Amino acid sequence: MSNYQLLQTFYIALANRDVKTMLSCYHENVIYHDVGFGLQKGKDAKKVWLYLMRKGDENVVITFSNIVANETNGKANWIAKYTFNNRKIENHISVTFQFKDGKIIYHKDDYSLFKWSQQAFGLVGYLVGWSPIFHWFIRWQMRRLLLNYKL
Repeated sequence: MSNYQLLQTFYIALANRDVKTMLSCYHENVIYHDVGFGLQKGKDAKKVWLYLMRKGDENVVITFSNIVANETNGKANWIAKYTFNNRKIENHISVTFQFKDGKIIYHKDDYSLFKWSQQAFGLVGYLVGWSPIFHWFIRWQMRRLLLNYKL
């Protein structure tokens, strides 16, 4: 399978909430970096997706586009539409990848935590969502959730 097909498989699985197929696209030593979850490695990187698929909005709508991949690197865009805190979220995400042994070894999701916080927390997010302290608090909270999450 080409790296382009690998990314297609990953995003089709994400859109279908098929976490088993998603995680099969990852190298065992994968590094996943997300604005909210921070840097996660190996099993912890996979745990992020297990957590999101089991605890996140079951009605999430995922769309993806602009997949580009070569032998070593890839990129894509995706949009997640879901409900969080009884608020509608539309998160636009730019992604970069690196590949090793036919799998994703590095995956970085990049998006505006400020825009996300405005949608997720309304006025409070607008007032403090730009703050590095707020960003630290969100990452701390997400890491705490992952640490306490039992597979």
